[in-house]
Amino acid sequence: MRPMNPFQVAALLGICIYGIIALSKAFPAPTGEIPRPGMGIFVFLMLLDILLFAIAVYTAGWLVVDERGARLYKLWKRVELPWEEARCPGTFTTNVARYSFHCPMLLISLLAEPWRAIVFDFKMQMDRNYLYFDGAYILCLEDDKALRAVIEAYCPLPWTQMDGFGERGGYRQLKRMYGSSKSGEGREERTMTRGLFLRTDTDMKTVTAVWRRVMGVLCGRYPAWLLDSFDECLGGKTDPDGAYTSREFKQWLDGEHYILFARAFGYAGEVARETVCDYEDYQRAACRCAVLCWDAGYFQVYCKDENVLEALHADAELRALCDRFEYVTDENDGRTTFCI
Repeated sequence: MRPMNPFQVAALLGICIYGIIALSKAFPAPTGEIPRPGMGIFVFLMLLDILLFAIAVYTAGWLVVDERGARLYKLWKRVELPWEEARCPGTFTTNVARYSFHCPMLLISLLAEPWRAIVFDFKMQMDRNYLYFDGAYILCLEDDKALRAVIEAYCPLPWTQMDGFGERGGYRQLKRMYGSSKSGEGREERTMTRGLFLRTDTDMKTVTAVWRRVMGVLCGRYPAWLLDSFDECLGGKTDPDGAYTSREFKQWLDGEHYILFARAFGYAGEVARETVCDYEDYQRAACRCAVLCWDAGYFQVYCKDENVLEALHADAELRALCDRFEYVTDENDGRTTFCI
């Protein structure tokens, strides 16, 4: 059991109590005196704070995860997801504020493919820790190892990486559901392997080892690389964004770097400066592979050459470094954007 959003409620409650006490002291005694200048602004701010407190109480709740399922108790709502009805546990990362910071989330869904559903008002629904669309409830919780371990202990279903889920709202989901088929009408599409999804511990030694194993395979095949969207904890003065040869990239990785976020694109020839926002852009681009890393311990490797993916998949040392190691296909890829 754990409380949801308790600090927001406690902080706003404290501010409200302090404000009420201060307000009673600020008003003059009932002797017919004129209220002091500026009291109107003070009263307005207090009313605004009370409104924010009410919103915090509305979004707060209590989460219970046990052998029966996951249950979220709200002041006016109870959301219950029995494990026998659960169809898809997964993870995704959302931007709390654009270009500010990323928040890893856990998702437990009664839908088998929640990324294909129509999602409107995603941010508003996520703040209350549950989503409701297509007639089904979905729990949306902040990720941490303890909570994930409890869910994995009770829910035997494989986890799906759904990064980018909900980022473009209902329009993106409508396009994915009803967009024109590139294979032609009446022709059955073959499920294609797009890449690999890896999840590992976020300690510096393990993250660095994963980067070196992955790039050891990819740099042996693709001689030119473009690195962008880079962020690291160590060596903050360095700015590695730009073009590299495979040797230069591997030499740079040999240094002391703890990479939080990065995108790397591999080319069979010269580097091409191109915009890659989603999988459709990636398919049209000149790059042969893309490595996306976020929150240090999450990796998604896309590659257009299946033999290279097979070489990565067969790497026993790389597999031993990861607690999740699986193929990404047309069917299970929940990523709707290449932004990290």
